[in-house]
Amino acid sequence: MNSLDFSSDQAIFDNLEAVTFTSVRNAGNRSVDAADVTFEYVTLKEAAASRGVYQAGDVNFSIRTELLADLGGAKPRDTVTRETDGQTYTVLTAVAGTITRCWNLTCRNLILAADLRSTGTLSRPSNAQDAAGRPTLGSYSDVASGIACRVQPESSSATDAQGRRQMPKRYTTYLGTQVDVRAKDRFVSDGQTYTVLEVRSPERIDELMSLVLERITP
Repeated sequence: MNSLDFSSDQAIFDNLEAVTFTSVRNAGNRSVDAADVTFEYVTLKEAAASRGVYQAGDVNFSIRTELLADLGGAKPRDTVTRETDGQTYTVLTAVAGTITRCWNLTCRNLILAADLRSTGTLSRPSNAQDAAGRPTLGSYSDVASGIACRVQPESSSATDAQGRRQMPKRYTTYLGTQVDVRAKDRFVSDGQTYTVLEVRSPERIDELMSLVLERITP
């Protein structure tokens, strides 16, 4: 007896979305396009029933199982990008429907959820050395630009350096995308230039990568 397969029903729904599904992997991400994906916002009732796992701004996508077969299916941390507005959503939960033959994905737009209204550019110093063999920090090349971010100030205290009283100001910036960041990299946002002191990788799916920055003012 053949198993029931209602995956073709997906094509008759109204307001279908075209999206790009990306399977996030350590060895390199892989993506596929899907043209008949359903999209709807998580209801207040669904958010309440999840005991805080879902928020009212989260969304549900339904993607036919066969479209993701070559990727091994869907999993948390994968992403879905809508073609209509370019917004990218991170998969929080992925459930394979046995009858519908569709992956039911609950996702969150981390950029909107974290209120990342600014953009920044990450640049890296060259390997050039001065006459004493010390690395020079005068030449930088961009590593990534247009990074959605939010820079917020942390506590700071005055110190004496090179005979001057200075105020190193520390900040934390949250990034909308994962980037390769190293100590002494430079981050520029809203006309301000910062030095990267520390990189913090997210420990949960719904958290963002963050950087500890420093800006020295006299």
